[in-house]
Amino acid sequence: MKQINYFLATIMIALIPMLVSSCKPKNAPDSIVGKWELTEASRVILEIPEAGSDLNDLVGQVWDFDANGKLVVGKDACDYTLSGTTLSTTYAKEEPYQADFFVVQTCDVESLVLTATHEKKDKVGAKRTYVVTLKFVRVVE
Repeated sequence: MKQINYFLATIMIALIPMLVSSCKPKNAPDSIVGKWELTEASRVILEIPEAGSDLNDLVGQVWDFDANGKLVVGKDACDYTLSGTTLSTTYAKEEPYQADFFVVQTCDVESLVLTATHEKKDKVGAKRTYVVTLKFVRVVE
């Protein structure tokens, strides 16, 4: 009888963390729906990190994601889909992003971080990988 009680206690201890933890994967973003103000934007070249630059002209933009899959940035509007951490939208193809999609690095109630990566050959034919990082705060209305 002691062995059965010990076995049941061991199983209960093993199950408790699963019962109290969230079912959501750690890297899955919270809801992206809402308005987000861009507070920081930068671009780096992975092969030449010191050649990175700030994209200060983008700071202050408000990105509005609605629940129906529409993204509005200023006067630009397009569709978006969020699948896991992949944010697919035609807006990612625009300058300075030039990517197929954005990757959601973090997304919680107050902050959102997106990255866009693309490769391009430089003047001498060397391949360069550009990464644009965008940091947002949620606009509270």
